[in-house]
Amino acid sequence: MNANTAIIEVMLPILLGFVMQRAKVFGAREEEVLRDFVVKFSVPLMIFYSMYTSNLSQLPQMMTMVVALFLMTVLMAVLALIGTRWLPLSVAKKRAVVLAIAFGNYGWIGWAVVESFLGTAGLTQAIFFTLFWWPIFYLVGAFVGTDGNLKSLDRGMLRKISLGTLPTLVAVLVGLGVNLAPWSLPGPVEKTVADFSGMTVPLILFSVGLQMRLDRLGALYKLGIGISLARSLLGAIVGWIVAVVLNLNELSAAVVRIEGVMPVATVVPVLASYFDFDQDTVTTSIVISTILAIVMLPLWAKVLL
Repeated sequence: MNANTAIIEVMLPILLGFVMQRAKVFGAREEEVLRDFVVKFSVPLMIFYSMYTSNLSQLPQMMTMVVALFLMTVLMAVLALIGTRWLPLSVAKKRAVVLAIAFGNYGWIGWAVVESFLGTAGLTQAIFFTLFWWPIFYLVGAFVGTDGNLKSLDRGMLRKISLGTLPTLVAVLVGLGVNLAPWSLPGPVEKTVADFSGMTVPLILFSVGLQMRLDRLGALYKLGIGISLARSLLGAIVGWIVAVVLNLNELSAAVVRIEGVMPVATVVPVLASYFDFDQDTVTTSIVISTILAIVMLPLWAKVLL
């Protein structure tokens, strides 16, 4: 697909969501409902359908992509921890910087970008890449949030990790189970599942537009710009390294590289329920990095794909 066409396909749903939000057609309540629908229903269904329609010979590649996400997240977190040691910031702000750099928007925006540039086959690899996002997210987030003291985790956090992982595991196992079965889904059922799966990426991008509130930038925009650029540049380098170390095939390597430059994950504030970090810094970096990523995608596409 032409790079400019792919960028337009990514930007239009985001722009539409932003316009609807600015026109007050949709607000925070609708944003929350849409996010819950996508997270709790649409995404698991898309994962199920991806597993159901996957070529089972790809299973080893699937596990390699899971390892790729883990390596990328750990490397990004380590580099951010090293880099923040010399910054004249409070502990809460340093944690916010590390969390923002460590976690990219590999699902929300990443899936859409990969599908636009690399098609359905690329999207399948991107789904493999993010299969175990939640356990990795909570584990690395807990390490950063506790300054490495994982023994301080309480049962509530462990329960949260389990509940966050369960929908993905169920979707993967059921999808693979049906794939292995000697029968196929009935036509109407498969079409319904495929239709819901197909609407997931546009809904994700639309919800990103709803979340882009420029009034959240505040006085931290300079730090937000720094975080956004650091996340993008480090992600490009780490993506190349991970793809080479794991000896990924051409398509999987391209997916990992382009995922590496995605903006700050919009779910990072979830960790505020358990750990002390500056939420304003994270929120600012989410907005700025999303805007910069959209602007820089044509450049990254030429360099990384």
